Amino acid sequence: MSLPLCSIIIPAYNAEVWLERTLLSAAKQNYPNLEIIVIDDGSKDDTRKLAESISAVDERFRVVSIPNGGVANARNVGIREARGKYVAFLDADDLWHPDKIRLQVESMQEPLDGALPAASYALARLINAHDRVVSKGATPGESGYILLRNMYFRFSGNGSSVLVLRDVALEVGGYDSSWIAHGSGGCEDIDFELAVAARYPIVCVQQLLVGYRRAPGSMSTRHREMARGALGVIQKHLKANPQIPKWATRLVYGALLGYTVPELIAGRDWPEAAKHLGILFINQPMQAIEFSLRFLKRQPKRLLRLLFKKPKSVEEIAGPLFTDVRPEIEPSEINTRHPRQREILDALTELDAKLWKEVIKGNINSSTHVEDNAGEPAYRVARN
Repeated sequence: MSLPLCSIIIPAYNAEVWLERTLLSAAKQNYPNLEIIVIDDGSKDDTRKLAESISAVDERFRVVSIPNGGVANARNVGIREARGKYVAFLDADDLWHPDKIRLQVESMQEPLDGALPAASYALARLINAHDRVVSKGATPGESGYILLRNMYFRFSGNGSSVLVLRDVALEVGGYDSSWIAHGSGGCEDIDFELAVAARYPIVCVQQLLVGYRRAPGSMSTRHREMARGALGVIQKHLKANPQIPKWATRLVYGALLGYTVPELIAGRDWPEAAKHLGILFINQPMQAIEFSLRFLKRQPKRLLRLLFKKPKSVEEIAGPLFTDVRPEIEPSEINTRHPRQREILDALTELDAKLWKEVIKGNINSSTHVEDNAGEPAYRVARN
């Protein structure tokens, strides 16, 4: 019996530096039934030419050229163009392990909490401009109905991790392309993931199957946009899910702003950093005080490092090539959670289970709902 078609969607804008390596990692997937759709998002370099040269010798590839509209719009074009039961997204500068698609499709065949998962995500290693691993350790993800846990911990963390049923991607309205217009691009991924997580179980493949690139100029290094987007996304989904109790909302804000404030400080956006710190004071005052004191304490040391410490070269800080590292998490690589984080995870797990029961009963209708041509939801929960 043939396996269902999986469509890999690769949005690419001026990506010629990385694109060949990315397309090769997609082509090397050991899942036998693939189509690979490159969305040339109005590139001004040789992105389209490079993609077309590969599609000329590999019939699984298609190239679609559109006017520049941002990564969310490009992914949505890819979803509409896709013919597969599943769609997977791969940013034009990231890499995949050859087992990624196969393992994710397999992971979605077993029910979770009485329903087949609507999506799967894998863990990632950070890589640099030379494809070398620059991260150490990994924190295992969570599976099931993980709406609140995903809000708090943001498990996948990048756009190249998720594989989802195409019908579900359409049902939640795809990716929201309006973030970039408000100067808050970069967090369309978590926005989309939370829209799916509000409705269906999601399964985690506990392997490091994604090489997530951080290089000068990449979205992940644009501190201000990422921080603004992260706050906007969490506010959107907390508003869309009013059934979430206040104590959980405060926890989510505390975790989020513990990330955004340092990002804004790194980007030297002091007014926005002060705004985010103010929200943190409202929701988690002790955490805000601790952060402020810790930040002030570190400033003299940071200044001394900038003045006297010679930066390490890429070769000094980088590890092996991503393609040379096994994806399994070794016991020595597992990042154990702080006891307080473990307590929070347990509390949110219990609350997610209660919310899932309400979803099954039909008492919760969160996020934007987009119906298929028949006027019925494209994917239904398998009830016990």
